[in-house]
Amino acid sequence: VSTQSTGGSSGISGTLGTDTVCFAGYCIPSHTFGLIENEYPAAQFVSPPQDGIIGLAHEFNACNPTCTTPIFDSIVQSKNVTNLFSLCLTPDSGGVLDIGMIDTNKMAGAIHWTPISMKRWYNMQLLDIQVAGVSIGVPPFLYYTTNAVIGAFIDSGTSVILTNPFAYSALTDLFQKSYCNLPGVCNGVLFTPEGGGCITEAQMGNNITNFPNLEFVFPDWSSGTFTLVVPPTSYFIHANKQYCLGLGPASGIGTVLGDLFMQNFYIVHDRVNSRIGFSVLKSCTIS
Repeated sequence: VSTQSTGGSSGISGTLGTDTVCFAGYCIPSHTFGLIENEYPAAQFVSPPQDGIIGLAHEFNACNPTCTTPIFDSIVQSKNVTNLFSLCLTPDSGGVLDIGMIDTNKMAGAIHWTPISMKRWYNMQLLDIQVAGVSIGVPPFLYYTTNAVIGAFIDSGTSVILTNPFAYSALTDLFQKSYCNLPGVCNGVLFTPEGGGCITEAQMGNNITNFPNLEFVFPDWSSGTFTLVVPPTSYFIHANKQYCLGLGPASGIGTVLGDLFMQNFYIVHDRVNSRIGFSVLKSCTIS
């Protein structure tokens, strides 16, 4: 039986196998999983540290095209584990996955909860994107899930922050209207049509903290709204003596909040109550 999994510009395919699978100290006998035979780009899982990929989304996504029970679902069903996991990421030192628990030692404050709007990915109802408190000015329905659009969701399998082309254009316009004095903003270098433009360390100078915060507004689980803040030190990728903008457009989505967003928070995936919780990240180490 062949199976295929794709995400963004990458993909894998192969056959299904069965074996005892151990994850986070829990072992599941006769568990079905995919055996990677082909991958794109090539050689992603041939050598350490990556040996494969594991999905923690809802069971609906485990049909590619053959449906199997995801490993986390099997752990919950057979090991009396609470149907909840928490996650934190770091820019350069991996992250920590807490199975069936919330580690308050990783939290710098209270948890803000928002409902899961679709049990497929970890979709949420994003209401607005702001730049230093100023809305980019597109209607919220552009972020919603429809027959043709996945919607807004968090995804540790995506490195950057992606939004639909309309929102990306509005974001670009607001930056160029209000922050043209900052390097790379108004010369088409950072905000390229495909996103992810770069400037050198010399061009950036000491300006990284002069770039504005990005803010994402969500409905609160109980009432009202709350805002999650992503600083420029997170939405810029600093590597190889360059600063590259970790923002870009993508068709068929509302907004994908990838690693650059997620590394600022301790994120609780509460599948019992169909909600996602965010707390400002205090530390991301194994307790």
